[in-house]
Amino acid sequence: MPYHQIVGIAKSYDCQLFEDVYETLRKAHFFGFPQCILSASRKDYLLKQIEKFDILDYVDSVHGIENIYASSKKELARKYVESCSLEDEIWFVGDSIHDYEVANTLKANCILVTTGHQSRQKLERVDAIIADSLLESLEIIYETN
Repeated sequence: MPYHQIVGIAKSYDCQLFEDVYETLRKAHFFGFPQCILSASRKDYLLKQIEKFDILDYVDSVHGIENIYASSKKELARKYVESCSLEDEIWFVGDSIHDYEVANTLKANCILVTTGHQSRQKLERVDAIIADSLLESLEIIYETN
């Protein structure tokens, strides 16, 4: 395995959750909003992180790359949406312009949070709702429904 992959794996397990993640997941669960984790990371890594942070009870499904020939994040998202009911309203909460692009591909509502990979200034370049935290994103979704 190349060095950069080993470092990436090690660092992925060292990452921390933002402080409002648990409260956001608990509230979303209370409101009856299904939660899906969708990532371009390997699914086995995601599952280990979910186990580490003890959030599996709040997550309805996990979608990640399952092999080196796996499809893109857009393809993972498309497959997830195909499993949803036509009446389902889908909100895609992300932290990058690429997440906005994925949401647009799905014709999903999109909220970008400023606490992740890209700055507010970069996120404001696209036509998405911007939130300063995951909890704020949940409040926006709740007020919209």
